[in-house]
Amino acid sequence: MGLHCLTVGFCGIALFNADIFGDFSIHSYGVLPKRILVQGMPGIGKSTFVKKLALDWAELNAGKGCDKGRDALGNFEIVLVISLREVSHCSSLRDAFRNSYIFPLEDGRQLDDLLDYIVNNQAQVLLVFDGYDEYRCGCNSELYQIFRGNSLRNCCVVVTSRISKAGDLLEYADVRAEIIGFDLEDRKLFMKRILGTEEEARRLCAHLVKCNLIDEARVPILLLFFSTLWKTGKSSSFSKKRTELYVAIVQCILDYGEGRCTPPRFGKIDDYTDILAAIGKVALESLLEDDLLFEYCRLSDAVLCEKSTLLGFLQIIDCVDSPRPAGMVSFIHKSIQEFLAAWFITYRCIPNGTLFGPDRQAPTFEDCESLDNVFQFVCGLSNKGAEKVFQYLQSLRVSDPTVDISKTVPCFQCESVSSCVTVSTRQRRFQDLVFNSFRECKSQTELLRPCFDCTGGTIFVPGKLSELGFPKVDDITLVSNSGVFIFDDPSPQVLQESLSLLGCLEIRLRLTENSQSLPVDDLLSKILAARKDECGFASVLAFQNCEIRFYITELYLHCDDHARLLGQIASKPVQPCLADCLSEEWCLKFLRCLRCYDHGTKETMKDVGAMVAACNLMTRIETEHTNDSVCDLLEKVRNPESCCLEIGYYRGRLWLHSEGRGSCTLTSDGTVRLANLLPRFATTTLLSLRLPGCSPTSVDKLVRNITHTTLKLLELCEVCLSPEAATH
Repeated sequence: MGLHCLTVGFCGIALFNADIFGDFSIHSYGVLPKRILVQGMPGIGKSTFVKKLALDWAELNAGKGCDKGRDALGNFEIVLVISLREVSHCSSLRDAFRNSYIFPLEDGRQLDDLLDYIVNNQAQVLLVFDGYDEYRCGCNSELYQIFRGNSLRNCCVVVTSRISKAGDLLEYADVRAEIIGFDLEDRKLFMKRILGTEEEARRLCAHLVKCNLIDEARVPILLLFFSTLWKTGKSSSFSKKRTELYVAIVQCILDYGEGRCTPPRFGKIDDYTDILAAIGKVALESLLEDDLLFEYCRLSDAVLCEKSTLLGFLQIIDCVDSPRPAGMVSFIHKSIQEFLAAWFITYRCIPNGTLFGPDRQAPTFEDCESLDNVFQFVCGLSNKGAEKVFQYLQSLRVSDPTVDISKTVPCFQCESVSSCVTVSTRQRRFQDLVFNSFRECKSQTELLRPCFDCTGGTIFVPGKLSELGFPKVDDITLVSNSGVFIFDDPSPQVLQESLSLLGCLEIRLRLTENSQSLPVDDLLSKILAARKDECGFASVLAFQNCEIRFYITELYLHCDDHARLLGQIASKPVQPCLADCLSEEWCLKFLRCLRCYDHGTKETMKDVGAMVAACNLMTRIETEHTNDSVCDLLEKVRNPESCCLEIGYYRGRLWLHSEGRGSCTLTSDGTVRLANLLPRFATTTLLSLRLPGCSPTSVDKLVRNITHTTLKLLELCEVCLSPEAATH
């Protein structure tokens, strides 16, 4: 069953429903989609979407509305919406219905009739489970098995979840949608409604753009607080850091509650430290117990006496079987609960030298990931809290090698090391956990070393280093004794900006063992001057004991200009007066992958071949749109027996629709040369060749030498095969 992905805005939730449920009128791979996953960040409107869905269905049944999207809901005779927050302990569908109080507790017969109807009329039933991220039973439940399709397979099932937990359900979803919040026009309309005039809405919008907060404003709950803060003249409290935003939000909630007192009383958030910490204690305990509902009586007497302060933070959940009327409560939003939990940690746990208390068990990665927002808020509230968070994450890395990037990265000071740098998804998620917290820190320069220790001194940089929150340093070797930065983005401009942050633009390098050295900034500047965005390289910066090394691990050459430039730099010999530069490392030493495209000149490929001749750790070569000159490159490969070869174009199944695209065009001489080279490359996975006018003898020789069991695609165009070659 195929996975259909939608990314839609919040604008007009009825339209959003149409986008999803419109798919019920079409077939996806011949099968109607039955499992729909709706994901989104906290506060983005997932629960509002569910309420609007239920309202649309109810209005349809009442004879109101007939637009295409809402009409799709008319296929269902019954729609059942379950808030998983309120049934977080219920593993069975029966218990979930019972604790949702669809029927009175004493009327078990109606519940039995409902379950019987669902089983026998599955195609007419829509089950909606809201808030999987707040569901304690998770995959150990009947509800999970229902979404998997192991139970009630013909029912349509919709589940909403935070993105962080949506991965549990992703492989079972026929349709995956993401609520991305208000689009720009919706934001303006919302602000106008709150502020009263279009002019005020325009001014607030301009202010949000100026403060780089316009993207955060797509989250409805944040836009509500932005608008409220603006309306009360507190725009100075806006900040890019989430912690400072939530400090302002909590202050706004406090002001609202205290303003309802007689007489009104107002104070700064710090005046409420004790009360917020007491509320935060319960907030943290509930998070650690993975239960977002708790009994009202768990709050201390001191807090219960301050009902005006509580107003705005909590919502009452009707609970008939509770020993007290309305005895169960929850926070108005999980992000508010997480902030208050962080407040308790900051002002009660950290002064006692702990993060969660002395009895807390050793952390697991899943524990820490579920507390990502709490860690961020703790780091934003105090430097001492940030130090404790980083100590906690460092202990996790030591205890769980599967999240330790440094364990899978080779020691680049070792002569015989493999060049393979592999960073797993789990390791990337752990690093995200570290740098999500680091971005919130007030004193990032001071906390850089403990942050660095969290990752074992190894950092994977998928884009700009600044996006991780990394501050500018004068000398990275002063931050740590040793470390490795893995730059995955091939853009020379992105790399130049990142190396500038580390104070490493002036380090000298040599492309090959005997070539002349030059500052890395000079190399990058020369590449950027050629104005070819497609060319670039993945690279690694390694340092130890104040010595810095820079290595290119993957090289992408799409044009003659860059290929010729690098070839000339690599072939320029060391000047006698600079012979001492031979002690420097050469940056192609660990080159593992070379991708060449559109190099038609023999001279250029010889230059590239000269670079390749110096590399004995090459594991992959890919070429496109080449000619006989490709043989000049392949002849220089030092380790063809361990190097995977692709000649031509192959991207998934695209080759089926693009015959000959990216092929290598050979003459008879080139065909014979390639035929002699191919047996050396035991792992050849793709050959897409054009052989116009090639002699039958050269073609026969080539075909006889294509014996590779590793081939995924063999494409020979404009060729006439002899009967013997065709049989082969």
